[in-house]
Amino acid sequence: GEEGQEANKSVRFTLISPDGDQGYPGAIRVTAEYSLLRFEAEPAAKICLAMRASLLPGETKSTPISLAQHSYFNLASHSHHAGILDHILCMPNSEGFTPVDNKLIPTREIQPVDIGNARCMDFRAGKRVGDALSEYGREEAGLPEDVATDNVTRRQTAADGAPHVARVPKKGGADGSNLDGGEPYGFDHNYILIDNGLRVGGNDSVGDSKSPTLAAILSHPPTRRCLRIFTNAPGLQLYTSNYLNGTNPMPRMCKEGQFYGQWQGLCLETQSFPDSIYRKGKETIPETEKEFAQGRCFILHPGGEEYSHTVEYLFGKMK
Repeated sequence: GEEGQEANKSVRFTLISPDGDQGYPGAIRVTAEYSLLRFEAEPAAKICLAMRASLLPGETKSTPISLAQHSYFNLASHSHHAGILDHILCMPNSEGFTPVDNKLIPTREIQPVDIGNARCMDFRAGKRVGDALSEYGREEAGLPEDVATDNVTRRQTAADGAPHVARVPKKGGADGSNLDGGEPYGFDHNYILIDNGLRVGGNDSVGDSKSPTLAAILSHPPTRRCLRIFTNAPGLQLYTSNYLNGTNPMPRMCKEGQFYGQWQGLCLETQSFPDSIYRKGKETIPETEKEFAQGRCFILHPGGEEYSHTVEYLFGKMK
């Protein structure tokens, strides 16, 4: 349902999830409240999202809870021909990320962004997204340098219509070009927010009483538009819309019939770490996973605290 709150320019959405819904135990109440605020310190607008969850009265089962906001951002335009390749992304408080296996499930390790061949993962100083995807093609997808660069160039110069899709070829493929059956590539990784993720105590929950800290700065130099994201969550999932291909979603379902292709937008999802459910009690956490577990999923327990997760989006101009 919806509850309009005209006085403070906010709206709250509420969901009641019964026991067994989507396979999860316990009946819970979830709210997501969006507030539109004026940012007094500079000409900017702020959207605040407060996500909360609690067990319904009388519920005796515990359940994991991890909420995220999955908006796609493109500061130029939803139909911008270059997608997000001419944007600059900065994540100044992310010194590490959680590596994934071939099914994109975290290995429960922590890897610094400036070690080995993973330097494409380092956004601390800010990086043009197109350059980062070229680096990713070489370092992570294993493509030849000229192919990785060409994939970005072809996508950035695509005309109207379904654009080029950059893929990792099937094993035995010749050159890494746009082969049928190849796997699209790009960023889909959880970054650690050092001010929020590395903490011990309590439920190690997202939220706690922490004030939101800076997670990411996305900017678009040609328009001077800028988005800053603040959160009290321990992780930030960077996703560069790798699997959008111009036909899924179908253009008739998109704004102005636009083809939304690969790298047309990016997501910056504040969250607990993926696949981080642990049983109650730190003694159950393997020694090799204790650092990863500091960003673990919140567990709602009967009589326990509620889940609380805040994210703020500040829209303004580049400084």
